[in-house]
Amino acid sequence: MISFDIADAADQKFSTILNNRRVTFRLRFNYTSGRWSMDLALDGDYVLHGRRIVPNVDLIDPFAFGIGVIFAHSLNGHNPGRQELVDGRVKIYQASEAEKNVATMA
Repeated sequence: MISFDIADAADQKFSTILNNRRVTFRLRFNYTSGRWSMDLALDGDYVLHGRRIVPNVDLIDPFAFGIGVIFAHSLNGHNPGRQELVDGRVKIYQASEAEKNVATMA
């Protein structure tokens, strides 16, 4: 399982390799709604735009991207507001399908 550290910037982009694919995340904070959203690119092509970051939900579940699951998690029930992703009260994770299956069996 991978945990992503989020910078203190309301618009940011970072990349990693997941399942032999270059995955680029663009996170943006919307001050009007008070929430973060995510754009996702696979191998340089954006395949997802404006996906709202909601805790404890697989953010890419409806899609067959082949990169496992991506989810935000908060132990204390925090919503991902402007500072919660930055200070770690809400974390974004990626897990493989195998890790997801083990976690859901527990």
